Amino acid sequence: MARLACCRIPGIFLCYIGIALALYLILFSCSTQMTVNGQDNNGAIKCVNGDYRWYGNVTRCHMECPSNCTCTLDDVDTIISNCTDGYVYVTQVLYPPGNVNRLYWDNSTLHSIEPMAFARFGSRLRTLDLSRNALREIQPGVFEGLTRLDRLYLYNNALHEIQPGVFAELTSLEVLDLSNNALHEIPPGVFAELTSLEMLSLFNNALHEIQPGVFAGLTSLERLSLSNNALHEIPPGVFAELTSLEMLSLFNNALHEIQPGVFAGLTSLERLSLSNNALHEIQPGVFAGLTSLEVLYLYNNALHEIQPGVFAGLTSLEMLSLFNNALHEIQPGVFAGLTSLEMLYLSNNALHEIQPGVFAGLTSLEVLSLSNNALREIQPGVFAGLTSLEVLSLHNNTLHEIAPNTFGSLRNLEQLRISYNKLSSLHPDTFQNQTRLTDLHLNHNQLYFLPENIFLSLTHVRYLNLSENKLNQIPMLSNCTSLITVNLKENPLLWIHSEVFSGLNETVKLFVTSNATCCYASSVQCYSDKASSPFLTCARMLTFDFLRIIMWLMSVFGIFGNVSALFTRFKHRLQSNKVQFLLITNLSISDLIMCIYLIILLSVDAYYDDFFPSNSESWRKGALCRFAGALSVLSSEASAFFITLISIDRFLGIKYPFGSRRLGTKLARLIVAMLWLVALSFSVTSYVLSGLNSRLYSVSEVCVGLPISQLKFYNESNVGTTIERNSGYVPILEEVSQNTYKNSEVSMYLSIAMFTGLNLICFLIVGFCYTAIFVTARKTSRASGRSETVKEEKRMAKKMSLLVLTDFFCWVPIGIVSILVQAGAIEVSPTAYAWIATIVLPINSTLNPFLYTLSGYIFDKEKCPCQKRGGHEENIPMRKIAERGN
Repeated sequence: MARLACCRIPGIFLCYIGIALALYLILFSCSTQMTVNGQDNNGAIKCVNGDYRWYGNVTRCHMECPSNCTCTLDDVDTIISNCTDGYVYVTQVLYPPGNVNRLYWDNSTLHSIEPMAFARFGSRLRTLDLSRNALREIQPGVFEGLTRLDRLYLYNNALHEIQPGVFAELTSLEVLDLSNNALHEIPPGVFAELTSLEMLSLFNNALHEIQPGVFAGLTSLERLSLSNNALHEIPPGVFAELTSLEMLSLFNNALHEIQPGVFAGLTSLERLSLSNNALHEIQPGVFAGLTSLEVLYLYNNALHEIQPGVFAGLTSLEMLSLFNNALHEIQPGVFAGLTSLEMLYLSNNALHEIQPGVFAGLTSLEVLSLSNNALREIQPGVFAGLTSLEVLSLHNNTLHEIAPNTFGSLRNLEQLRISYNKLSSLHPDTFQNQTRLTDLHLNHNQLYFLPENIFLSLTHVRYLNLSENKLNQIPMLSNCTSLITVNLKENPLLWIHSEVFSGLNETVKLFVTSNATCCYASSVQCYSDKASSPFLTCARMLTFDFLRIIMWLMSVFGIFGNVSALFTRFKHRLQSNKVQFLLITNLSISDLIMCIYLIILLSVDAYYDDFFPSNSESWRKGALCRFAGALSVLSSEASAFFITLISIDRFLGIKYPFGSRRLGTKLARLIVAMLWLVALSFSVTSYVLSGLNSRLYSVSEVCVGLPISQLKFYNESNVGTTIERNSGYVPILEEVSQNTYKNSEVSMYLSIAMFTGLNLICFLIVGFCYTAIFVTARKTSRASGRSETVKEEKRMAKKMSLLVLTDFFCWVPIGIVSILVQAGAIEVSPTAYAWIATIVLPINSTLNPFLYTLSGYIFDKEKCPCQKRGGHEENIPMRKIAERGN
């Protein structure tokens, strides 16, 4: 029995050991399966995956998560959970990390939370973020156990109400965000237990009123936002217990008035926003006791006036914004006592005047904005005493003048904006003593003149904006050695001198409208917002002195020669052939017109002198240039017609010496009248077309649209890159333009037809006629048997060659160059264009009186030794044959 008992004891013991071993293997198997796979056999449990540096690359199950939820560890101490059915389930934390103290539950379908949902986290949880969900309510007990929670985010939900006791246990809560919900009211006592709360946001809800006692117990609250609600009034005493409040925002509500006592007790308040409401007035005493207030926003209301004493006691106030109200005037004493005020915004009101003394005592004021009002003048002494002022804006008023020494006391002024006003002139002492000024904006005024030394004191100015004015010239900027940007766009600038920019740094950016202005600014970087004319040169209209001398000589000799030819022709008209007298007289008249054209160019060149580049565009588009171009067309074409007709008449005189087919006086007069009409029609057409399209015949400074340039008429629209840079609170626009062109227009065909087609045809006719005359005269002279035949032939050949050559050099080069240019074979520079238009084209007008009239009367005094025998002419000199009828 003893043996049996002894045997049984080890057997039972072994049985117990076997059973324990089997249970251990079963538990080991389950534990391994859950750890490795992250779920049980039914898939109900999911594990949170985390990759931690102190664990290495190891996957562990830290928390059980329901099967319809996704739980992840965002960082060391944060759990994020999403559940598809909209409910929060927190079951069991298997291996809770010691540092987990923040829980983010982010799910757009989450609309309810069960009580005790976060109790498992207990005192470890410090931050709970339930924002961006669809929560409609929060029941009491949801946050039970979270005794150390200090941050609770409930923004961007659909909360309609908050029941009393919801936050009862959150005694450590410091931040509560209930913004962007649908709360209509807050029951009194809801926040009573939140004695540690420092920040409360009720921004963007639907609150219509705030009942007394709502903020009871919030003695630690420092920041409170009630903005973007529908509050019509605030009862006095609502904020009485918020003795630690530093920032209060009532922005964008529907407040019509603020009663005295509303802010009583807020002795720590530093920032108060009442902007974007419907306040019509503020009663004295509303801000009483706010001795710590530093920033007060009252912009975007309907304030018509502010009574003296409203801001009394705000000795710590540094910024006051009254922007965008309906203030018509500000009485002296309104800002009395604001000795700490640094920024004052009165822009976008209806102020007509500022009385002296309004800003008295504001010795700390640094920024003053009076822009967008209706100020017509600034009375002397308005800014007296503002010794600390650095920024002053008078932008967009109706200022017509600024009294001398208006800014004299503003010794620390750095930014001054007087743009968008009606200033036509400025006193020389306007900016006297402004040695610290860095930004000056005078754009969009009506300034037509600036005194020479008005910028003398601006040694530190960096940004100068004078755009959109009527300035023909600007004063010297050589003292403004700190300049970075100068904006002169949209000004005529007709008499600007190159010395204006002397002494400036080569990095200075100059913005202008016309490229011509850049001609005077070679020492700085100049940018234009318009394309440059292809004929723009940075020189006088007549670039070279030699060109001017030649033109003066041609003009003087042309006038002298043609007047002398007319006088001589009229003096010997009875001895002259009537047809030739008629033709050569009209030729002299047409040549005189060309001399008038040259005199106009020379006079304009002398008038503008070195200022011509800035006047170039206005000159080319002006009526005088168009008229001068029309005169040139009339003269050149009429002269070509009459030379051709003279050549034809002389040819007929030789070919048909007895007058059977020669021009009669009546026919000659009819032809002359028709030729004048044709030439005049060309001239008038060019004048009209140049008025309709100023780029047609006025593309060059010499005002003649010769077809010797394949013109690319340019678009005048801005194709620049605009860079906006803020200088203080004033934007600077920098535009860097790119020139764009479009192809030649069909309107140039008229010029090609005149100067290439007609003139070449005229030259061929003249060349043929004089060749035929020479051949016929030579045969006739040799048939007479005279001994001086060879000598006469040489004289005749020289003269006829001279006649043909002058026509050749006047007409043919223009025709040939025109053909080559239009074919794209060559290009003609603006300088060559001017030489051709002012020297080559008018050359006949200077030489014609000597070739057709004066040479015969000066060098050939002899009478015609004609002897008639039997009705036939004999021994006629070849010169008389060649000039028959002269």
